[in-house]
Amino acid sequence: MKDLDPISTRSSSCPSPPSCDPKPYDQKSSSSSLLNAVLITPGFQRLREVLLVLLVLVAYTPPGQAQITTIEVGALKLQAPPYLAVELRRLATAAEEMLPVLEREIGEARAPFVIVLIPTGRLEEPWLSLDRQAPPWAAGFMIAARRVGAVRLALTQTYPHDDSTSVLAHEIAHLLIHDATHTGETTAPDLPRWLSEGIATLSGDRWGFRDSRTLSLAVLTGGLPSLDQLDRDFAGSAGRARRAYAASFDFLRWSKRRYGPDFPARLLDRLGSGDSLEDAWLTASGTSLESSERRWRRVALLWHRWIPALASSGSLWLMITGLALIAAMRRRQKTLRIRKRWALEESLASVGDTGDSTEATPSEESELIN
Repeated sequence: MKDLDPISTRSSSCPSPPSCDPKPYDQKSSSSSLLNAVLITPGFQRLREVLLVLLVLVAYTPPGQAQITTIEVGALKLQAPPYLAVELRRLATAAEEMLPVLEREIGEARAPFVIVLIPTGRLEEPWLSLDRQAPPWAAGFMIAARRVGAVRLALTQTYPHDDSTSVLAHEIAHLLIHDATHTGETTAPDLPRWLSEGIATLSGDRWGFRDSRTLSLAVLTGGLPSLDQLDRDFAGSAGRARRAYAASFDFLRWSKRRYGPDFPARLLDRLGSGDSLEDAWLTASGTSLESSERRWRRVALLWHRWIPALASSGSLWLMITGLALIAAMRRRQKTLRIRKRWALEESLASVGDTGDSTEATPSEESELIN
C-alpha cells in the first residue's frame, strides 16, 4: 500500500482545499494559539504555582499567628497590624515626648508594658479577644496587672478624649499610676476609680469647652454627684460615665491648682508608701479629703449650675431687659434734674433783667441765639 499523502486524505467531494476549510486563515487566531501554547509550557505552569502560593501566604495568616508590628519607646511597646504602620509611627513619635513628661509627673514605669492599637471594622484574633476586655464605649483601656493596654482607633474622639494621642497618654498614665502605688514592698489599697481616672485624664487632656459643657449639663439635669457616686457612675451607662469623667477631671484639676502642680505625684507617693487614701490626702494637701470635696463642690456648683443658668437665652434676655429699664429710669431722672436746673437759671435771669433797660445790640442778640 502506498503511503497516504496528507493532501490526498481530503474528501473527494472537495474541489479545492481552500474551499473545504471550515474557517479561513485568521492572524488573531494564530496569535491566540501561540499564547495558549506558551501558557501550557511546564516552565510557565511552575511560575504560576509559585505566584499562587505567595498570594495565599500574603492573604491568609493562620489563627494565632497574626502579623504584628512593634515599636519600642522606652518601657513602652506599641503594637499594631502592619497596615497601621503609619499611625503606629505617628503615635510612637508622640510617645517619645509624652512618656518622659508623664513619668516626671506620676512616676517611672517599673517594667516594660504593651499598648495595642485595635483597628476599626471587623476584628479577628488576637485583636478580638483583647477588645472584649472593656466596655464597648471605652476609647481605650489598661489591664495593669497584665501590663497590657489598648487604644480603640474607632473611638478616639469619645469623651473625654480628642484623638488617639490623648487616649494613648491616658492609658500610659493608668499604668504609671499602678506602678507608683504598687512598689513591690507595699501595695496600696485599690484606688477609687474617680482618683485614677481623674489623674489620668488630667495627664492626657486639657480642660476645655467640651468638658465644661459636659459637666454643666450633668449638674443642671442630675446634680453634682459625690465622689463615692462617681465610682458607680463609671460602671454605668455611657452617659453616666461621661459625667463621672468630667467631675473627676474637674476635682483633680481644682486640687492641683489649689495644692500645687506636684500634688498628684505627692499623693501617689504617699499611697505607694502604704498610707490610706484619707491619710495620704491629708499629708499631700494639708487638709482632709472631705473638706476638699466640700470646697470643690461649692466652686463647681457656682460655675456649672448658676452661671450657666444665668447665661441661658431666657435669663440672658431678662437680664438685658432689666438693665435697659434701669438705664432708662436713670436717664429720665437725669433729664428731670437738668430741666429743674434750667428753670431755676431762667427765673434768676429774669429777675436780673427787670431793672436793665439797655437793649441788646444785633451782635449780642445773634450771640445769644447761637
